[in-house]
Amino acid sequence: MIKRFTKKGQGISYGNMMIIILIAGFVLGISGTVYAGIAKQAIVTGNVLLPEVDGKLMLYRFVNIDECFAKRDPATGRVIPYVLDANRFHEADMERCYPVEEKSRRPCYQLQLIDLDTKEKVAEVMSKNFVHCRAVGARTSSSILYVQYEKEGEKGKERKQGKLVIVRG
Repeated sequence: MIKRFTKKGQGISYGNMMIIILIAGFVLGISGTVYAGIAKQAIVTGNVLLPEVDGKLMLYRFVNIDECFAKRDPATGRVIPYVLDANRFHEADMERCYPVEEKSRRPCYQLQLIDLDTKEKVAEVMSKNFVHCRAVGARTSSSILYVQYEKEGEKGKERKQGKLVIVRG
């Protein structure tokens, strides 16, 4: 039998060493698997947005992105934040901005643009799934953003003050 000696002169056989290495490898393997599972769960739960945060991000999407309802400056090509094009409040524009199936479980939105001076509703649009969302009893919340909007009038395009009421369900 071959022995391996330590500094103290005590020996350990290769058979005993293999058993110790196998046990240590097994314990380290189990520990690594458990750690990887915990880390994976932390990453998965860390990527989920809270509903309030998701709602706020969608609000900013509606008013700050050209694909939605934000006004683009024709001279510079830049989007003017919080200035809406009231002529674009149509189902097709809402579908391009927020594509969703009719019976989707994703949040639903209804946008109402109201003139601040006359208190009249200037435009209204809702997502494809808004009726289904309300029919199944989704909890709704409302947000109000004060914006400017442009609309074709008697004098051409006029910029007015308005409020955007966003109902999220």
